[in-house]
Amino acid sequence: MEIGSIFEIHIEDLFAHGTKQDSFVLPFMKGKAWDIDFFNTGRSAIESWFKANGRKGKVWIPSFICASVTDAVKRAGCEIEYYPIDCELRLNMAFLNDCSIVKGDIFYLMQYFGYAIPDEEAEFVSKLKDKGVTVFEDITMSLLSESRDCFGVGDVVLGSLRKWFPIPDGAFIASGSSLEKAEKDNAAYDYSLYYLTAQLMKSLYLESPDKYDKKEFLKYSDKGNESLFSDYTIRNMSDISINLLSSVDVDAVIARRRKNYDMLYEMLKSMSFITLPGRRSEGMIPMGMFILTEDRDSLLSHLIANDVYSNVHWKPNDATEMFKDSAYLSRHCITIPCDQRYGEKEMEYICSVLREYEKNKK
Repeated sequence: MEIGSIFEIHIEDLFAHGTKQDSFVLPFMKGKAWDIDFFNTGRSAIESWFKANGRKGKVWIPSFICASVTDAVKRAGCEIEYYPIDCELRLNMAFLNDCSIVKGDIFYLMQYFGYAIPDEEAEFVSKLKDKGVTVFEDITMSLLSESRDCFGVGDVVLGSLRKWFPIPDGAFIASGSSLEKAEKDNAAYDYSLYYLTAQLMKSLYLESPDKYDKKEFLKYSDKGNESLFSDYTIRNMSDISINLLSSVDVDAVIARRRKNYDMLYEMLKSMSFITLPGRRSEGMIPMGMFILTEDRDSLLSHLIANDVYSNVHWKPNDATEMFKDSAYLSRHCITIPCDQRYGEKEMEYICSVLREYEKNKK
């Protein structure tokens, strides 16, 4: 059994009828008109928007963040200030209330793992908007979550689609007001070719692991990632991804992720070597099961050895090292997969792997 890693793509899904981009709707969009621009990746969307809008004031970015975000803002030529996040993934309000965030600045709000922001944070964000600060809301980790007055609160909303669905590329910028559409290159390049190839090959491998060599699709996946992190051209989202999205039943995805998370939470909550951030709230749809553990690298190695491929959100970088709590998070976090590809059998397998690790630790 193999769990996690890149989303596989089934060839029959390529025959799906394409959706129109203007019919694209996510939970946070309900009840409000949004202008949307699509990109190949989240970092392209970030760099493009900040080049056009981010140089008039400072950009306030949370210290617990992926390096690709800060790199994109830097490439846009913006001045960055960092603010701390605590170990419960909450804004450090004491710090922020002492900051001079002024009209013309941009506040980068990261929505972590689908957890609705508390009333105090929502009120703080609202006050920033009232005084002319642009709130740039990143919902990549909370793409399908829905909670009144918690998601879609930004003047501009960013989301990466390829982190949630079986598509080779895709991200968007959405705004409640008119967007100046970015100039972009064609979507097709080495990354999309290699990554799509790997996704198709992985599908066949999972169906017949004794027949196909896993190293072959991993080879193309690695080539795709090499291209992704060497080519910073701002590109369109591919027609292939747009068509593949038309085969996705979003309601079914939400139901499956919710069920998997709840099941995994109940099985993991008694394990002494991990810390869970809390039960899933009603509107929270998980990107994955975010946990903290003291010996993160040891646990990560154990999971990989048992074919459970988890993510680290995020490895230490210049931003995470600026404050104590974000540095701790980056050295102790793992995100365990519980997405729509899996069910009860896979969640039980993950639990058995973790129980084995706990037994060996004792």
